[in-house]
Amino acid sequence: MTDAEFQLILNKLGEYLSKEKRFVNNPMRQREINDAFTKARQLFPNATISFIGDPIEMGAIILDIKADDLTLHGETEMKIFSDIIAHADNFEIYALADRRICFAAVFQDALINID
Repeated sequence: MTDAEFQLILNKLGEYLSKEKRFVNNPMRQREINDAFTKARQLFPNATISFIGDPIEMGAIILDIKADDLTLHGETEMKIFSDIIAHADNFEIYALADRRICFAAVFQDALINID
């Protein structure tokens, strides 16, 4: 990809982000997201668990889990973790500067743009 092609993509993204958008919950995904949240709370009771919005406003919701330790112990915990990520479209686990760990599960099309 050339610099000009990349700049064209950035320009299109800028146009998209500058437009006002209105989203509603996608009921098909809402049950999956709620289930993932409940299981995350069960699996990581001492973690900070929240939802964050999609930074590029494409209708995703991110289940954001931050904790000192995200170690899984045994088959039951592995099953719960598998259930959390089963409906997610993407997930990542990474270290934070404050020495905690972040587990983020991304649910695409969680919101429907009605504009």
